[in-house]
Amino acid sequence: MHTPSHSAARLIENGYRPVPCVKKRPVHDDWTKIDFTPEDFAKTPSVGIKTGQGIAFIDIDVTHPEASAAIVSEWLRRHSGGLQRTGLAPKTGFLVASDIGRKVEVKLLNLGEKDKIEVLTNGQQFIAYGEHPDSGKPYHWHGLDPLDGFLGVKGMLPIVSEAEIKDFLAWVAETYGPKKPLPKLSEQAIQGNGSYDMLGNSAAARPCPDEVAEILSHIPPDCSYADWLTILMGLHEWSGGSEQGLSLADGWSSKGTKYKSGEVASKWKGFDASGGTKWATVAAIARANGADLSAIARKYRGRPNRASSGQPGMPPDQEPDAAALRSNASDVLDLSQDAFAVDLGRRCWDSNARHVAAWGKWLFWTSTRWEVDEKLDHLTRVRAYVRDRAEELLDWAER
Repeated sequence: MHTPSHSAARLIENGYRPVPCVKKRPVHDDWTKIDFTPEDFAKTPSVGIKTGQGIAFIDIDVTHPEASAAIVSEWLRRHSGGLQRTGLAPKTGFLVASDIGRKVEVKLLNLGEKDKIEVLTNGQQFIAYGEHPDSGKPYHWHGLDPLDGFLGVKGMLPIVSEAEIKDFLAWVAETYGPKKPLPKLSEQAIQGNGSYDMLGNSAAARPCPDEVAEILSHIPPDCSYADWLTILMGLHEWSGGSEQGLSLADGWSSKGTKYKSGEVASKWKGFDASGGTKWATVAAIARANGADLSAIARKYRGRPNRASSGQPGMPPDQEPDAAALRSNASDVLDLSQDAFAVDLGRRCWDSNARHVAAWGKWLFWTSTRWEVDEKLDHLTRVRAYVRDRAEELLDWAER
């Protein structure tokens, strides 16, 4: 685990302006005027990042889990990210590059008196590393974070203009600002872009029981009664009201201090599997609590990589046999360029590769960091893929 001084040093190297903080507040009253050094963080528990000068933090300060998940999905639909950080879920936020010059705030009175979205810019900061004062748990970055020496640097943040941010805020204000009935969120709206990961695993695909159990493990069973009931209804919809779904629901609920024997079963009998809360809502709540749905989906539903690929994240003894892949080939082969490109990504690229257009280079994940592909491994993977596909075509033709 990085110390505050180490985190500050890395942030400075990556182009950011760190701030020594206690809880959520900077230690120094005149912090906006000081360029801090790593030594200034030796006795402070938290590290903030100054916003402004080309960067902004979209602070989604929303306590309603389903609304927070839908707002996040809308942001991702429009802008495909930014570095996402969560403190006390379902509150979360995105770090982006932006030319917006002053703080903007939108109050969401339809969700709660204190619910709002803030765009932090000049003269503000947000906590990047440390423990959240209310939860006592570390702030969580979803995947990449500002300490990453490649895609986490300031110069690689996605650019979102002031006009784009204000258009997004206008959508949020229209949807959640005025006091009116909350919109009924569709499953697609909650899922956002409609997929868990880069492997093509659809979020609409029904997860297996083990995947469901892992997703549930990220949701505290001692939540509010309304959220607890939402989880049960989502599980009921996922399982069609089966005994297996009831067992998962009861097992999850039993881990909480509020658990009462027989209460889950009693509620279960009154649910309608054909309507009400969908499983996607449960997944969205888990994501708001820090679950990496992409990683979980890859773990249980990821497609096999090319045999003997030697790529990160696939131990050799777990790699599928190439002959087995060929023997399971479809009777109808799609030979279009698009089909080959999609299949190549599924077999050889996984989520371990990124192409940085600004550099004109591929990067591969080594399980600890992103490394520039100086040895042109991406060409080796493509050649190996083409050889495998050629063998599959020969087998197919000989049927």
